[in-house]
Amino acid sequence: MPTLFWFDRDDRRLGLLHPLGAVVHTEALLEDDTIEFWCEEMPEKYDRILWRDPQDGRWREHVVVSVVEDMGIAGAKVIARTSLCDFKAAYIEELRFEQAKAYNAVPDVLGELYPERWGAIVAQDSGLMTGLIYHMNALDALHKLEIEGEVEFEPVITADAKGVRSRRVRMKSGGIGDDRGVRLVYGKNLTWCRRTLLDTEVFTALYGWGMGMPLIDDNGDFTGGYMRRLTMENATVPGSEGTYNCKYVEDGDALERWGIKVGDTRVHRFGEVFYPDETNPNLLKRKAENALQKLTQPRVVYEANACLVADGEPIGLGDRVQITDTTKSPVWELKARVIRRVRTMGVDAVETLVDMGTVTWRTNAELEVALHPVTGTENAGVPTVTSGAEPFDDTFGGVRPTASELGA
Repeated sequence: MPTLFWFDRDDRRLGLLHPLGAVVHTEALLEDDTIEFWCEEMPEKYDRILWRDPQDGRWREHVVVSVVEDMGIAGAKVIARTSLCDFKAAYIEELRFEQAKAYNAVPDVLGELYPERWGAIVAQDSGLMTGLIYHMNALDALHKLEIEGEVEFEPVITADAKGVRSRRVRMKSGGIGDDRGVRLVYGKNLTWCRRTLLDTEVFTALYGWGMGMPLIDDNGDFTGGYMRRLTMENATVPGSEGTYNCKYVEDGDALERWGIKVGDTRVHRFGEVFYPDETNPNLLKRKAENALQKLTQPRVVYEANACLVADGEPIGLGDRVQITDTTKSPVWELKARVIRRVRTMGVDAVETLVDMGTVTWRTNAELEVALHPVTGTENAGVPTVTSGAEPFDDTFGGVRPTASELGA
């Protein structure tokens, strides 16, 4: 069980929190990161909890968001979120990007929290993004950067005997986690596995809609209201002087496999994606093509109960793993990515439950908000999300520190 160092919201050390049972750590890609436990003490809203991960040696910091007390029962249940929730305090009225790199956008998104409160470690090869951040807090804006810039972010906390020394957001192109060559084999380091075919649609063609074009008068002044949404019809065709002249993109192989058979031919399974900030038909077509690539196969999630692998290396969020289930005929051999991890950290052991999705660098949830089956009328939904690396601090040599080491 990790030692929980207790600080107030101004980073003044208050002592230690003493859990009455296991500490449950839950984390998911593009979603939340929380710890839950019962303890003797009664922390206050926004108090901060610093702890050293007993498996990978990383410092982690969480902020108290909820405390539950039951009459007649000693102690309280504490729920704390990752310290990235600091960014919910920063508000962005309007921030526009034109073919910008994600690493150029981070300082503007962090606002007054950068660089004194939070710094940044951002991959230089992050994707280009064009879009608008409008009326949202900085945490939601960072989630939008993940989608638009094709990166994922994680907090990097360094600490010394006085507490937190620095907080930084690390954004990695290609996603967090590693491919350590981990293989999970049923009966060895895999005790249970479930394969779930999700009830989401498979599409063989996607309509793409961009920004609704405003109505203006002869003087160029906005008159109120909007025209039809931007389409990809005017996108240029490489190697040709012509235009695309079509409102959707399609996949011939997917059509042959998943299209609906009508007589001797097959018809598309249509869907649509909305990018309400997009004003360029070429970029709109490219985004729709990228979206279609991820939607031409049924989506599958694998859940597994996994212990540590043979060499003692824990399975981390975002890791790429190989799963072998010899109880099936034929044997299941699949590649997957850890998209959710729940660890129950007790006094003597850590139990790990992981959910794994089919291997892509992004999660399958990426397009859920943007995507709609075609219903015959336009849906005004919007694609928003409501979820040089530096070595970690080695102050305590990669092992869990004692209370005396932090002066608690």
